[in-house]
Amino acid sequence: MSLTPCLILSLLALPGAAPRAELPQDSGYARELEHIYSEYVQLGSPPEIAALVRLDRLLRDITARIAEDVRANRSLESNSAYREAFRDMGLYIGHWSGYMQYSGALLARAHRQDPNSRLRPHTLYAAISSSDPAREPHGMPDMNAAFQYAAEFPNGPFIAQTYEVIATFHDDLYKALRKFMAEKIYDDDVYMACFRQYMTDQPYENQRVQAQVLAHHFYEKALLASGENADLSESITRKLENFREMLGAADQHRYEVWYWCSAC
Repeated sequence: MSLTPCLILSLLALPGAAPRAELPQDSGYARELEHIYSEYVQLGSPPEIAALVRLDRLLRDITARIAEDVRANRSLESNSAYREAFRDMGLYIGHWSGYMQYSGALLARAHRQDPNSRLRPHTLYAAISSSDPAREPHGMPDMNAAFQYAAEFPNGPFIAQTYEVIATFHDDLYKALRKFMAEKIYDDDVYMACFRQYMTDQPYENQRVQAQVLAHHFYEKALLASGENADLSESITRKLENFREMLGAADQHRYEVWYWCSAC
C-alpha cells in the first residue's frame, strides 16, 4: 500500500482514516464546544498554564469521541458543531478526513509561556511538533524533544504518544535509507530532503538495520504504554503490523506508508 504525502496527514490524526464525513446536528458537541470556547475567551492574559492544559485535555477528549462516531457511522452529514472561531483554539476540519480535529495549539501555547511549569509533563509533549500548532499538523517531529520527553517523563501522560512518534520516525527513516540504497535518490525526492540529514557516515546497511530495530522497539514500547486507551492502542497496533508486513514482503513498496514529511 503506497500513500501520497498529503493523504498521510489523515492517518496521523486518526487510526483508520475514514471517508469524508461530518458530525450529526444533534450530537451535543455544539454545546460542549461552545462551553469550552466560552472558557477559552475568558482566560486571563497571560492565561493560567493549568487552564490551558485542562482545555487542551477537553479538546483532545471531544475530538477523540468525534473520531469514534465517524468510525461507527460513516453516513454522518453535518459539521454544524464547528465554527471558524474555534480555529483559535486549534480546532479545524481535516482536509482529507472531513471531520473536526485538534492540533494541540493550547498545549503548545502553555509550553511557550512557561516550559518549566509544574505541568511540564504535559506541555513538553507539544514541543515535539515542529509545525504551526494553529494549523493542521504536518512537517517533521523534533526528535530531540521526543527523546527528552521520554527521558524526563517515562511515566508521563503523553509517553505512549511520544514512543509512537519515535517509532514512526524510525519507520520512515528505514524506508528512506532503503530508497537511498536502492535508487540513490537525493534532495529532489521529498522524503530524502527530510531524512538525508539524519543519515550518518556509517555504512548505510548498518543504519537501515538500526532504524528497523528502533522502530520495532518503540512500537512495542508505545503499545505497552498505551494501556487501556483503545484508540491509541489500535493505531499503534496497525502501524506495527504494517511495519512487520512490509519487512516480510518481497515487494516492500506495496506496504509503504509514510508518517512524516508532507509535501502539502
